[in-house]
Amino acid sequence: MTKERENQNFKDLLAKSEKLIRLTTDDFDYQILCDDLHALSGARFAAINIFDESGEKAETVAISGVRESISQAAGILGFK
Repeated sequence: MTKERENQNFKDLLAKSEKLIRLTTDDFDYQILCDDLHALSGARFAAINIFDESGEKAETVAISGVRESISQAAGILGFK
């Protein structure tokens, strides 16, 4: 990856992070954010989990990169 492309990826990630900080759950689309972060990261998949206040339980609200395989997505989330 070129330094210029790497810098652009960081700028894009920063812009998305700033947007996330300013939004509330009422006007937020987690799937769009997950898809954007997946594209920026170059990872095989991305997932967004929202934890309860205790930090003990999480709910997966978005997953990206495994749409073609529900069994693969289930495995990533810990289901058999």
